[in-house]
Amino acid sequence: RGMGDGRELLAGVAAGGLLFKPQYAVVLVVVLVVTRRWRSLGVVAAAGVLAYLAGAALAGWGWVGEWLDQVSWLAEADAPANGHNAISFLGVAESLWGFGAPVAQVVGWGLAAVAVCLVAGWWWRAPRSAVPALMAVTVPVVLLVAPHAIYYDGGLLVLAVAILAAGFATSARTRWAVAAAYGISLLQPWSSSLRVAPVFVVTVGVLGWAAARWVGERRTALVPGPGAAGAGEHCGHAPADHLDS
Repeated sequence: RGMGDGRELLAGVAAGGLLFKPQYAVVLVVVLVVTRRWRSLGVVAAAGVLAYLAGAALAGWGWVGEWLDQVSWLAEADAPANGHNAISFLGVAESLWGFGAPVAQVVGWGLAAVAVCLVAGWWWRAPRSAVPALMAVTVPVVLLVAPHAIYYDGGLLVLAVAILAAGFATSARTRWAVAAAYGISLLQPWSSSLRVAPVFVVTVGVLGWAAARWVGERRTALVPGPGAAGAGEHCGHAPADHLDS
């Protein structure tokens, strides 16, 4: 909402809040960089400093290194028992080929890199009117590129579905899409037998839905493509009357 309204402080606070789980902040930071929202990035940086100081007050100045060691240990210990609940590219790849397996690393990180580049390319110089459609694309990518994401983190998809289901009352196709996503997610308790978390399938499906919606809007000129709007209307260049004072 902050990006759509040109309120960079609000956008920065929202992205900075995700530093509590930093793997979910990375994609949004990339979006802020490619849209050149420097004030928002300043707020994110300030949030990072505050988070570091709070951690230092509780666990000492070297807490980041210790935290990374604990995260690495947890990921390795948790993978055999909980890998089937993963919903990120890397987590699912390691569930299929084994934790730390070279093929899992190549597939997982490769798909994550492609997804980030895709999102960055679509955000670059996109008009402000594209913010809702592109945010619907970005939310599932946030989950898919994270090194560690479990099925319950899929609750973030509500944000994307809320945007995509705007025509729920009048579109039978939208109602079927929402029903399918909900129905597949109900299979999550059987993920150990399926080897792939149903919520991962839902996450990829929401990404495909959002991407198709965005591409369709561009093709029909409902959302102008890059260069179609004036420079002041791009996501990273809000008109002066919309910027924070």
